[in-house]
Amino acid sequence: MTSYRREILGQIRDGKRFWSYAEIGNMDDFRKKVVEPLRELNREGVVPVLSEITSPVDAREMVTGIQIIGEIESLDADHDE
Repeated sequence: MTSYRREILGQIRDGKRFWSYAEIGNMDDFRKKVVEPLRELNREGVVPVLSEITSPVDAREMVTGIQIIGEIESLDADHDE
């Protein structure tokens, strides 16, 4: 598992449900460290629904915020693998 995924899971366990590009300041890093791990967790059914907020950045639509919608079942060590 990537360290980014592990970090996101830890944040979810701590109650975090919304991430913004502004927290990181770099669109590529935001996509790699936040958006992709959350999409992966969504595909695996760990995160029920994601709401992606997009904005035009350099003439392209980019995800600038992402939020978990719905209740998350308890996360155990199995999701860290």
